[in-house]
Amino acid sequence: MRWTMCAREVCFKSELLRQFFLNGKALPVERGSGADQPVIGASARRLGAGDWIHVFPEGRVQPAGDVGAFRQVWRNRTPVP
Repeated sequence: MRWTMCAREVCFKSELLRQFFLNGKALPVERGSGADQPVIGASARRLGAGDWIHVFPEGRVQPAGDVGAFRQVWRNRTPVP
């Protein structure tokens, strides 16, 4: 099963959207709240069950052709402390 993370204030702001995104396997994330939030534990449980989690490390899907900072670091093999 594949899951993704979605901003709570965008994807879960009404009961209709909440049901839609939960049925689409989206996990609510609080943007700007750091790693200490329920979605991290939920993601770990999903991974432990063998599921996949799609994570966009820059906080959004990049437009076509825009590689973003994450890809540039990956491409250049820049060490990350």
